Amino acid sequence: EVKTDRHEEALQETLLAPPAVRPNIALVNGDALKHLALLADASLVYWNNLCFPVDVSRAVIEAFISKAAKGAMLVTLAELPAPEGEEATGGSWGLDMRKGEVPLEMSWRKDGYLPFVYTRS
Repeated sequence: EVKTDRHEEALQETLLAPPAVRPNIALVNGDALKHLALLADASLVYWNNLCFPVDVSRAVIEAFISKAAKGAMLVTLAELPAPEGEEATGGSWGLDMRKGEVPLEMSWRKDGYLPFVYTRS
């Protein structure tokens, strides 16, 4: 999260998670491109990618593919853009994609988003 107030609010929400799970939750405040190294230790990444420009999205996806372990999952609200020079979406990155089954609730929208779930294979 780039906005400090929303980051602080999200940190408070993590206190609702079971105590045994809390050490496995990492929320980062700042520019996503400056924290790509964190993907190396991630098994599950949630990314609200609705407002990212294509070049930033591609950089995050490339980092996820190169750094995350096989089996790691990337959950997004919007379908991934195609790699540069390609017209296909998500699956063309070599990731397995499925549509989520449970809508994710957002404060700015009445209906939730069905996420896209990408798995590094």
